[in-house]
Amino acid sequence: MNKKLQLGIALFLVIASVFMIWGESKQQTIVLGGKAVVMVADVVYAFPELRNSVIAIAGTDQGLGSFLELVSPGFLSKPQPDRNASVETYAGYKPDIFIFKSTMKPTLGKGLEDLGFKVLYLDLESPEDYYKDITALGKLFGLEARANALIQYYKRKVSFVQNLKKPDKLPKVLVVQYTADGLMVPPDSWIQTRMIAMAGGIPIWKGSNPGSGWAKVSPEQLQAWNPDIMLVINYREDAKLAAQKIMKDNAYKAINAIKTGKVFGFAQDFYSWDQPDTRWILGLLWVAKIINPENTQTVQIREEAFEFFNYFYGIDRSAFEEKIAIKFGGSIE
Repeated sequence: MNKKLQLGIALFLVIASVFMIWGESKQQTIVLGGKAVVMVADVVYAFPELRNSVIAIAGTDQGLGSFLELVSPGFLSKPQPDRNASVETYAGYKPDIFIFKSTMKPTLGKGLEDLGFKVLYLDLESPEDYYKDITALGKLFGLEARANALIQYYKRKVSFVQNLKKPDKLPKVLVVQYTADGLMVPPDSWIQTRMIAMAGGIPIWKGSNPGSGWAKVSPEQLQAWNPDIMLVINYREDAKLAAQKIMKDNAYKAINAIKTGKVFGFAQDFYSWDQPDTRWILGLLWVAKIINPENTQTVQIREEAFEFFNYFYGIDRSAFEEKIAIKFGGSIE
């Protein structure tokens, strides 16, 4: 074999290998959508390498502003299909992969899969789901190290809360969402119920709502439960205001929590910390601080929040104070 032929073969192999590597490392385009896209988006954007891969995303503003525009400037300029948009609308973006909550699998997900699209489903309903789903994201996109780091962060914080010395008498705690139609309690299986138990309280409403969504509760039922502590959620305004309204409502004046002033607006920034968003760990720490103050004196919620936003989203101290902390609502110290 002459030298020219050898050189030609060598050059061909080099070029071929370059194209193979490029093909393997080429970023996959991603579309995020469907109901509860907020939770999906926040976990995907905790992987910095994936942010530029998202080419369209359904609206993630729950009423208190756009968090991900702070994380990834230009986020709001991306196409934003309606969360309830049709299969055809979503298919028009032609991404390499769609990422949805698993609740979208029977409808939107199936329609897209039938058209030949790849769909990843995330449960994101419990701590265990978060560990599993973050692992799946890391494996799919070759970001196992980042996935493991996020999981270990969660596990450290959960372990800290669960190992706290518990009060001699566990408080009866009630979590309610304040709405125009009255107060509502979450289902037994939701993370709000888990948070209370993990933090050392008794979720007093447990057993009353085995369904799959919020259930309205009467003042009479609240009086029968007679909670020691009430945690009040409001997704669209400062939850502290909702807590104050309940405190002033004569319908609830006989409840222990009202009598002792232990009615708190659930902590929030752009989103409330009660829901299964990436912030659920902040919600758990905040709940522990509220219901177990004697054994959480070293926990500084503001510092825990900074650590979280810095670790998950790379937000520095200045941006945290100017863009995040200013949005704090509810009963944050």
